[in-house]
Amino acid sequence: MENLIGQVLHYFNHLGVAVILLQDELKVGDTLLFLGHTTDLTQIVCSIEVEHHKLVEAKKGMTVALAVEEPVRVDDKVYKLVEGDENPQNIFLWNEMRRTLDGIQHTYEPVFARFIHNNGVDDHIIGILLAAVTFDPGTISPERLQVRGPYTSTSAWMERLFRAAEKGYLSEPEPGEFRLSRRGRTITQKLIQEARDAMQHADPLPHVDSQRLAELLGRLIQASLFTSPPPDNWSIRLAYQLMPVEEPPLPYIDQALSCLQAYRDDAHLAAWQPCGLSAPALEALTLVWRGEANSLDTIYDRLAHRGFELHDYQAAVTDLRQRDLVEGSDPDLQMTAKGKVFRDQIEQDTNHYFFASWDCLSFTEKSEMACLLTVLRNKLSLKSQA
Repeated sequence: MENLIGQVLHYFNHLGVAVILLQDELKVGDTLLFLGHTTDLTQIVCSIEVEHHKLVEAKKGMTVALAVEEPVRVDDKVYKLVEGDENPQNIFLWNEMRRTLDGIQHTYEPVFARFIHNNGVDDHIIGILLAAVTFDPGTISPERLQVRGPYTSTSAWMERLFRAAEKGYLSEPEPGEFRLSRRGRTITQKLIQEARDAMQHADPLPHVDSQRLAELLGRLIQASLFTSPPPDNWSIRLAYQLMPVEEPPLPYIDQALSCLQAYRDDAHLAAWQPCGLSAPALEALTLVWRGEANSLDTIYDRLAHRGFELHDYQAAVTDLRQRDLVEGSDPDLQMTAKGKVFRDQIEQDTNHYFFASWDCLSFTEKSEMACLLTVLRNKLSLKSQA
């Protein structure tokens, strides 16, 4: 249910701040929907200012300034979402989680960069080592890596595994099956600990706020782990192998967000795989759907790092044409009406599966979490610029 509570009077682009005339009361933690001719933005209120004074709540008739994540426009209508408007709130919260995870990862980038420089490796090898830890003491293989990462070819996964083995980080007890070596286990555990130490020292939130955010995320992780399929929880269970203790909070928050990212992958796989499209075909379709590619050459250029050959994407585009999902001559590929409905449905099903467990948190608790994430992300950004 939506209640009209105001209208945008002005937007300061350089500040990312909207000025709103209120027709109803507003308080920190409320979830707003900005709607206009070209505006459709969900935003949780994390701070309210009136003439440079911060308020916890504002009354009808006040003109307030609110920070917003995307541009809004003069005369946009502002609605307050209430209990029952879960989907827009969930989508906003998930986007805030992803942005915050990016911010946290910046705190330990120097640790990874030092490891890369000292050991003559790249990001792919770090990814292989972290994945191998989640399977340890079992083995890891291209086929297992492709369960969560189907958009990368088995040959590309194998090449990365071989390179890690050449460095002495993995052993190959059977052809195509790899396991962390003693050296690989030691060096990976050291890398993880150094990254967590960097996060601990970078945490800008008051400890009680970090603890609260960790607690809310922990409840969401547990609910996701034990929600009945679909989706299967294969990816999140592997990611959960890396969960640290709750103290200090920021490393716990980081891995909790990584677990949710893994569960999003589980949800996406459940939404997509029953349709029978190959991974290259779906990714090619997604690029056209997003307006990021309109030709076979563009698709291949964008996706060459996946390890598939040009003929794989040629076959993918042919399949998409036969299914009437894309049309137009190359280089003018575009979605058909059927293709747009098809791809939109995959996104809707992904959201449905992913958010099914989120009712473990109340509307108010999700608003609280969004505010804590926003404050954390903004403070990390300011710290990195100092």
